[in-house]
Amino acid sequence: MEHIFLIAFIVGILYSLVSFLLGQIIDFAVGDIDVDFEWENMGFFDMPVSPLKPIVIAAFMTIFGGVGVLAYDYRKLSFLLSFLIAFLIAFAGAFVIYRFIVIPLYRAQNTSSHDIHKLQGTEAVVTSSIYGAQFGKIRYVINDCTYSAPAKSVYQKDIKQGEKVLIVEVENNVFYVENL
Repeated sequence: MEHIFLIAFIVGILYSLVSFLLGQIIDFAVGDIDVDFEWENMGFFDMPVSPLKPIVIAAFMTIFGGVGVLAYDYRKLSFLLSFLIAFLIAFAGAFVIYRFIVIPLYRAQNTSSHDIHKLQGTEAVVTSSIYGAQFGKIRYVINDCTYSAPAKSVYQKDIKQGEKVLIVEVENNVFYVENL
């Protein structure tokens, strides 16, 4: 019976290491890919992000196995009591990691991003002059974050560096602007 806890502990540690290493390799090779379930559409869940993240699963497995080994082998508790204690403590530990690490990181990630198609009417400053139909560069501020983007003049007029412009349209990640 004690092997169940030991296997869970070892699997939790190996899962953590493999998830970290593969995550780094995939992130380097492919970029950021994230797969989440749509929990919030189920009605009875109010979760901004899926709790089935590698960090939460690894924490549960490792805590479950570690506490189970300690309770069963060293405290000489019965298997059922050891299992129950290990499960409850692992669930609480995984919940704490989910609630106080995963959710805040997810929310912080989403606060700095914005929908570029909703920027119509936003003021910007030209950082690289726009000549006729050629590209230039603009800088704009959203949520106290400064962004820069390629820009073209809507009416193909020259717009000099430092001038304030208005974002009229965004198409294929090109910002079309006009003088204020």
